[in-house]
Amino acid sequence: MIDAKKEIDDAKNAVTADNARSAMKFSFDDKSILIAFLLWFFIGCLGAHRMYLGKMVTGIIMAVLFIAGWATFIFFIGGPILGLVGLWWLVDAVLMILAARNQTEVLDSVIK
Repeated sequence: MIDAKKEIDDAKNAVTADNARSAMKFSFDDKSILIAFLLWFFIGCLGAHRMYLGKMVTGIIMAVLFIAGWATFIFFIGGPILGLVGLWWLVDAVLMILAARNQTEVLDSVIK
């Protein structure tokens, strides 16, 4: 029983304020939020930011929809498809901000 309590205390003490602050800098799940936002901004409609963050299936779906939207644009089918991809692109920005904020709150609670 004493060993378990000691292990828990050691684990709590292992996360120092400096470690937590350095972990907060643009990362969640070992991925850089800065790189994710740059990918989102420049080639986000192709789902690159989703693929970078490990969401391969939805990233590929986003890329396929984007390409299909442009391929069918002259038939007036691609407009709504591109609109949906654009909306998805904007929602992803909000979701990334919320994920980064959530991680910051978790790390802040560890510091206190």
